[in-house]
This record gives sequence, C-alpha cells and structure tokens, in this order.
Amino acid sequence: FLFLWLFFFFFFKQKTAYEMLRSLVGSEMCIRDRNIAKANSLEISSPSAILVEPETKRVLFEKGSHDIRACASVTKVMTLILVMEALDNSTLKLTDNITASARAASMGGSDIWLEPGEVMSCDDMIKSVVVASANDSSVALAEHLCGSEEAFVAKMNEKAKSLGMNDTVFKNCNGLDEDGHVTSAYDLSLIHISEPTRLLSISYAVFCLKKKKKNNHKNK
Repeated sequence: FLFLWLFFFFFFKQKTAYEMLRSLVGSEMCIRDRNIAKANSLEISSPSAILVEPETKRVLFEKGSHDIRACASVTKVMTLILVMEALDNSTLKLTDNITASARAASMGGSDIWLEPGEVMSCDDMIKSVVVASANDSSVALAEHLCGSEEAFVAKMNEKAKSLGMNDTVFKNCNGLDEDGHVTSAYDLSLIHISEPTRLLSISYAVFCLKKKKKNNHKNK
C-alpha cells in the first residue's frame, strides 16, 4: 500500500493532468498505429477486403475496397435491415402470418421450399433468411411489406444511398445473379458499422428474448 501511495504521489507531483492525459492517450495511439501498420502489411488472397474500426470509422486495412462485385447473398443484410425497421415502427409484427406467392416459391437456389399459398409466421420467415439464407422467404417478406419485390428493392436502394453506399445497386432482395446487381467491400462495411443497423439488430434480439421469456412463463 505504501509503495502505491508513493508512486501516485510522485506521479501526480511530476505531471499536470493534461500531461498525464496526453501521455496515456499517446500510448494508446501508438499501440493503434502499430496495429494499423501490421494490418497494412497483411497479405490476403481475397481480391477485395476492408477492416474498419466501428466506433471511429477509421479504415485499418483495405484492398480493392471499391472494386465493383456481385452482391450474392449479402444482399439479404439490407433486406433484413428493412424488415427490422418495419418491426421497429410496428408496420410489421413477429406474429404476422405471411403467405408465399407463386413467384416467391419459384426462386430456387438456397431456399426452404415454400409452396405457393403456404403460410408462415414473420418470425419463422426471418429465421429462415438468417439461418438458411432463404431466397423464397426473402421475396415473401418483401412482397408482404411493399406489395411487390420491385417496390421493396426501390426502398433497398434508397436506404443504401442514405448510408453512403455509392458503389451499390440492388436489383433483387435475395442476391440471385442479375446484371447490374452490384456492391463493394467498402459499401458492405457501411451497412455493418451503421448505428441504425446495430440498434435494429439489438431490437430484434430483444423481441426474441421477450418472446422466449413469455413462452417459458406459459409453460411453467
């Protein structure tokens, strides 16, 4: 105890608060700068990549981050953002029943084999998109919210522009190959570090936890 007291006494005596803060922050920045230097020396096989510090939005590493590439199934991240927003503003409820159209059921690729006219809860549809990357469920959710996939995709592009995703154009809501359906590594980073995205993800997690707690209470 005496040793610690003497240490802090001489530390505070020798330095002003500003000097101490500057030395502490300077040390942290040196560590960050060293980490950035290490990141910049990385060699990766991927043609496009980006690493961003989420709080400061500082780019730590990038390689071909603005190269235009096909979206593939990461398209569904934007689809889910719009779904989460609808849940957040009560336009949509987890308990809503959603009917699969013939068009939704015809998607193919990664899907859960919905039949035309099949009804499923919104909650289960979301889970099928998140877990199974379901193309058919993505379209069913889009049609339920906006009446058509085309109208939903227009909202996806509107949202992309609001996040500054200038390399991105969506042509569908599930990522099936289509000419002009493109994005970049940089733009995808903007989705994941955006505050609305993070808050909506937390919001959905809270929805699920409340539902689980309610069901557990009923079963007791």
